[in-house]
Amino acid sequence: MRREPKISIIVPVYNAESFLNRTLGSIIEQTCEDIEAICVDDGSADRSPEILDDYAAKDKRIRVIHQQNKGMGASRNTGMDMASGEYLFFLDADDYLEPDALGMLYGYASSRRLDILVFGANQFDSDTGIDKKMPGIVNKRYLPEKEVFSAGDISDHIFGLSYGYIWNKMYWRGFIRDKGIRSQEMNVAGSQTFVHEAMAVAERIGYLDIAPIHYRMENPTGLSMHSDDEPLNPCYAWEGLQQRLRKRQVYEKLERGFVNAAADNCLAKFDVLRTREAMKALFDALKGTYLERLEIKNRDKEYFFNEDTFKRTCAILNGSFDDFVHLELIRYRSLLHKMERGDDTFPYSLVPHGSRIVIYGAGFWGRKYFAQMMRNPYCEVVAWVDRNYKDLMPQVSPVSALSDASLEFDFVLISVDNEWIAKDIGKDLRAMGIDDRKIIWQHMEER
Repeated sequence: MRREPKISIIVPVYNAESFLNRTLGSIIEQTCEDIEAICVDDGSADRSPEILDDYAAKDKRIRVIHQQNKGMGASRNTGMDMASGEYLFFLDADDYLEPDALGMLYGYASSRRLDILVFGANQFDSDTGIDKKMPGIVNKRYLPEKEVFSAGDISDHIFGLSYGYIWNKMYWRGFIRDKGIRSQEMNVAGSQTFVHEAMAVAERIGYLDIAPIHYRMENPTGLSMHSDDEPLNPCYAWEGLQQRLRKRQVYEKLERGFVNAAADNCLAKFDVLRTREAMKALFDALKGTYLERLEIKNRDKEYFFNEDTFKRTCAILNGSFDDFVHLELIRYRSLLHKMERGDDTFPYSLVPHGSRIVIYGAGFWGRKYFAQMMRNPYCEVVAWVDRNYKDLMPQVSPVSALSDASLEFDFVLISVDNEWIAKDIGKDLRAMGIDDRKIIWQHMEER
């Protein structure tokens, strides 16, 4: 009887001949040898099938399945059907692993009996050869204090914790099998439904702060490219997820988080579409159908976590496509202007434009943020506080100023680089009655 391996690595492959040697090499060189790799050739027209077969002939842990082209989602489902490992790990055909990646992940997940383990990633730029930590892949500010958690602990942010990436998570196969979770069979956005459904119903989720996978940027032959061919896929994916969550009777308790994530993700699609026709198709679908179906329509400003999401949604509902395109161009110019500011390290992605903020901390980063906002008033600084305010400049107030009922603010920006100090400050702020959603901190490496 064949013994169950610790991990099944599922690799969907389509025209990846240029990358397979590095990808498969990183699998067979894992320090954790008790693994199997299931490579699903999705009708490749290049040398990918021969390369896969060659590796399978040399290493019995590699299994190859050849099928007609069905897309990324179908390929992952095929791999899951063949998997026998205790845990499932999904690796794209152009990405690669650190040698000790699977051993570390398995050790952490199995010792805590996790349903899902979330972790970080590096991004590798094929053009420049630069390999660096992937910013924002996990929104650490949404992580609860407990080591093992579930959606109920962060119901507003379970879908925003690590977005819909399938490859920066490892899944207990028994959990996926028993819950009957499957990937939607589409090339683009198909993994989102799988990931978010799993995160929504898992009872034991954990996070490990390492980056064991290298995600390759801009592979033009990958299964997930060519967004203009399928501009409505985010709409289909989120509608499918909505139906699954309702069927599992968890939608109501996760509704606000779902609506915000669905709106953000559908709007983000505009940022990667290249043709006017594709943008118009998405605009018309959102305006005519999906803003209502996804229950984004008729929400007030306070319901949204990001003011920009509310504004862009209103622009679609209340204006023409040409008006929307004009507003998007203004938005892009503003983003480019921020990028061109060089040493500007303010966490623009977390703080909506025009917010009223309190800067907590008057050390190096606090002074830097304050100076940046004085130079370029992206936000209104309504207060600047520090525990040691007496020894600092006159603009800095005591932390107790946050208890002043007359002080109106949208966010408190914790301006320190040390994660443990930031968590300690966060606890103090919550003890003062400040809503956790108003507390912002981001590690400098994620900027």
